Amino acid sequence: RALAPEIDTMEVTGPTGLLGLHGDPVGPSPGIVDHALLGELTHAGIDALVAAAGPGSGSPLVSVELRHLEGALAQAPAGAGALATVDASFLAATVGVPMAPGDERAIRGHAAAVLRALAPWSGGRAYLNFAERVTDTRTMFPAETHRRLSRIRAQVDPDGLLHANHAIDPAA
Repeated sequence: RALAPEIDTMEVTGPTGLLGLHGDPVGPSPGIVDHALLGELTHAGIDALVAAAGPGSGSPLVSVELRHLEGALAQAPAGAGALATVDASFLAATVGVPMAPGDERAIRGHAAAVLRALAPWSGGRAYLNFAERVTDTRTMFPAETHRRLSRIRAQVDPDGLLHANHAIDPAA
């Protein structure tokens, strides 16, 4: 608080209060999201991010953020599911709101440029909750976990009747 932020959302709150903390719209709204999981981020990485999305970049994005992961996300709790931890230090997320013809292309292009700038710090992994486009599910899980999920898919749904936004290929 000594830095006098423009918006101060620091407060003790319950789970329902978290919904308003980020300042997202309450109801449905158009948005295009892209992301990358990052390892340790150096000063050069921060400089690359600011150059790609900061002042003077011409960015049409309404939000570019780094979310610190690690902590509890790096420790597998007992009885955890297929993705017990997130093996990354940061999640870089971009958001754009298309309001006019051509906006989608500009937003996707600039999001890609931001993620290219961060590529040296990326492990090439994707996070299921932020993957809004078709994404290779092998980038979402550790290799052995993905093989196990593929075997389960082949046993439980050999005919591919169950559909998901990010389907696990039974042959993978």
